[in-house]
Amino acid sequence: MSGEGCLFCALVAGRIPARRVYEDAAHVAFFPLKHIEPGHTLLVPKRHADYVFDMAEADYQALWTAARRIAPAIRAVTGAARVGIAVEGFSVPHVHVHLVPINALNDLNPAREQAIADERADALAAALRAALQS
Repeated sequence: MSGEGCLFCALVAGRIPARRVYEDAAHVAFFPLKHIEPGHTLLVPKRHADYVFDMAEADYQALWTAARRIAPAIRAVTGAARVGIAVEGFSVPHVHVHLVPINALNDLNPAREQAIADERADALAAALRAALQS
């Protein structure tokens, strides 16, 4: 699979700016332009894959290990009761896991997306990075 022309591949390569909150050898986590809930984070593999269930087994397992590492930090920083997960892949054809702080059944609804102020996003990103380093 090729990532040529892929928005997330360009982001991973640093050609598109992003408010990154986590990075390891195989993944990048960053805030989307609009949040379902403040703290909403996207986790993407650095290696291009179009569909989550087409990923190599090791890459698939590593993706969920990274999600499991990030989710507790999101929960701690936002005070959310849980972190919801969504993987759909239609908006950008590159595997991405939405990690969304939620407190109620309908909190994961993408129709709730909205921009948040840069200052709030910067503060949340800094808090998440700090939580992930500890």
